[in-house]
Amino acid sequence: MTAKGLAIALEGIETGKFTTLDFNDALLAAINSADDLDGVVSQLIDDLNNFDAGFDENDITGFIGTVLDNATENIEKGAWGNNVMGNYMRKIFGDFEYTGPKEGYGEAYKKWINKNVAWLKANKDNMFSAWDDFVGKGNEKTLELITDSGKKTAKVLEKNGEIIVEAGTMTTDELVQAMVNNSKLTETQAKMMVGDFKNYSADFAYEMSQNDLPNSVKAWANALGD
Repeated sequence: MTAKGLAIALEGIETGKFTTLDFNDALLAAINSADDLDGVVSQLIDDLNNFDAGFDENDITGFIGTVLDNATENIEKGAWGNNVMGNYMRKIFGDFEYTGPKEGYGEAYKKWINKNVAWLKANKDNMFSAWDDFVGKGNEKTLELITDSGKKTAKVLEKNGEIIVEAGTMTTDELVQAMVNNSKLTETQAKMMVGDFKNYSADFAYEMSQNDLPNSVKAWANALGD
């Protein structure tokens, strides 16, 4: 008998619920089952408290929201040279390139920041706006990439308000590279778009599951969180 079972038995005797004559196998099993149930519940709670659900693709747009909040606050303050805002922008959009006269740098930088903020606002909930910009409404875009194993082709379509990505045999990293090569996207933008698209398209997730998408998205999510 377990310690808890013994305690229940002694309490039952003391309160007159049963006597020692009542103790048979069925009663003992019933008494001990209380400890079994507690053990199951205890183990369940422990499992739930320590459960690791893995990475969350929603962290991608969550990061966009963080950058947008920071930029909005600094712009309202007039803190255009804020270091954190600048680093956030370069993380997503790459370095700010300027070749004009010195006195025009500030205004050009503000224009760059505002352009980036507009992109962030359009993609803060999901990144379908970025996909629309990438392929064009009602259009189809063919992506080609030369790899060690030969030329690979993928397609991105916008049809009736829906984005369709046909990656073919491309791996995730190859798809990202093909997107960068065929647009003005930075690598970070392309990775964010692919990771977010997986969140909303089971077909795409299934297609890429044979390649390296899960590990790639996890790595990207970790990198964005650093």
